[in-house]
Amino acid sequence: MKFRNFGLVFLLFVMLYNVNSCQTLRPQQVQKQSVGTLILFSSDRDNRNAIYTMPTDGKSVTELDFNQLPAGLTIDQPTWSNNLKKYFFSGFINKQSDLFSINQNGSDLKNLSNTPGIFEGNPVLSPDNKYIAYLSVEYGPQIALMETNGSNRKLLTEFAGENGNLQWSPDSQRIYFTSNRYGTPNIFFINIDGTGLTNVSKGNGLDASYSLSPNGEKLVFDSDRDGAMDIFVVDSSGGTATNITKNPARDAEPLWSPDGNNIAFRSDRDGTWDVFVMKSDGTSPKNLTKKFNLNPTTVVWMPDSENLLVTAQVNNQSEIFLLPIDGSDPINLTNNPANDYGAVPIQIK
Repeated sequence: MKFRNFGLVFLLFVMLYNVNSCQTLRPQQVQKQSVGTLILFSSDRDNRNAIYTMPTDGKSVTELDFNQLPAGLTIDQPTWSNNLKKYFFSGFINKQSDLFSINQNGSDLKNLSNTPGIFEGNPVLSPDNKYIAYLSVEYGPQIALMETNGSNRKLLTEFAGENGNLQWSPDSQRIYFTSNRYGTPNIFFINIDGTGLTNVSKGNGLDASYSLSPNGEKLVFDSDRDGAMDIFVVDSSGGTATNITKNPARDAEPLWSPDGNNIAFRSDRDGTWDVFVMKSDGTSPKNLTKKFNLNPTTVVWMPDSENLLVTAQVNNQSEIFLLPIDGSDPINLTNNPANDYGAVPIQIK
């Protein structure tokens, strides 16, 4: 489960390079990747940590090995831009963290930030592929912005407190984030020119995990403002939030489906932490994992809105599953005697 104590954000950020989230890329040439929807994931198979892609059937696993990376460089949060044909990631070496890009074939490695003494990470690419939003830690995690070629870097926030969990609006004009600048964590947005800072969730409880609707008009988030941890929906520009779960158990980490029809979330309402899906208005909640005895740790939607990618603990081992939302059996895509985690779908064309 994600950290619920917002005071740990900075500690978590500084520890980007621990073995569960950062991978050492070995100096070899990248293999040719398949075309279509692929799954990007991390694994400690082959007795070392590396990053891989695989098609949605789990076959033809390809390791991403780039020959230009310095020995010992560890990376976190890799993301792929199909338009630019580049990977973007944060890289840690010699107690320094910067943002990098590299071509699909392993050429043209660039240090995009290159700011000695300032820890930078958590890059999030804008939908129009023009900008990278990221966290810059100089006197606390601040929201920063640069173009994807590394130019025009600037801080968008310069206030005391901790900021994190960055997401872009679909039109690439706003950056949403969590901040405790008013004491308890709320969800904010700021325009890419640094104007229009707005508190969207405006609650007295802990507002942390959230997701924007595909059209950018609504925001779903979890909060304990009513006592229990419930899931709320609010206009993405702010307003009165509506509790759509109202359950005495803990409902958390909501994710809007790409087609806008459903919301996936995790809940312990059936006694253990399971993955649920419900309609976007909060009706018809359905437990997808209880009968399969999975212990889910992370969940993301597949582009088809009919399946979820779930990282789960099975027999003390981390595996990646394709989980249909119609209640069908989950499919173990990795099924490897190693720990596989951090799965996200990407498009290669």
